[in-house]
Amino acid sequence: MKTLKLSCTVILFLGAVLGYGQHKIAHGNQADKDGMKMHHMETEVTFNSDFLGESYQHYTNIHEAMVNADSNEAKKSANLLAKSLKKVKQGGQALIPSDALASAVDVKGQRKAFSALSNAMGKLVKGNVTAGKIYKAFCPMAMNGGAYWLSSVQEIRNTYFGEKMLGCGSFKETIQ
Repeated sequence: MKTLKLSCTVILFLGAVLGYGQHKIAHGNQADKDGMKMHHMETEVTFNSDFLGESYQHYTNIHEAMVNADSNEAKKSANLLAKSLKKVKQGGQALIPSDALASAVDVKGQRKAFSALSNAMGKLVKGNVTAGKIYKAFCPMAMNGGAYWLSSVQEIRNTYFGEKMLGCGSFKETIQ
């Protein structure tokens, strides 16, 4: 009986370890309706530049902060993004909206800057993904005419309206 329990434990452990390389935690944790922590899983996205990968991770952190209307976390991630963009070839095109997001005084201003940042990041990642997928999502009601955002999760999590309209939007393109 001990051998069976030990074998099951080893199998579960190995399954967890081997499965870890296939996915990573996306956008941090968020609380569900009962206050329990949930994790959204995403397929690993890799780029032809480690610096671009680092920048994209900061971008996804900003996205999650905007979904949660967490202005402080968005500001912190935007500052980190600006630092990493300086190491990315042609990263300068995303520096202005990243700096604007970091200096915005409220979530509304940050969301406006995030729209421009998403457009710039979309141009940066296109043609530079070596594995995985990035989904370009669109909300027609955002920013008085519509706005895009990028996600490694094929799930609509609206940056521009957060909890008010979390599922509003559709995927317009897959970048691979």
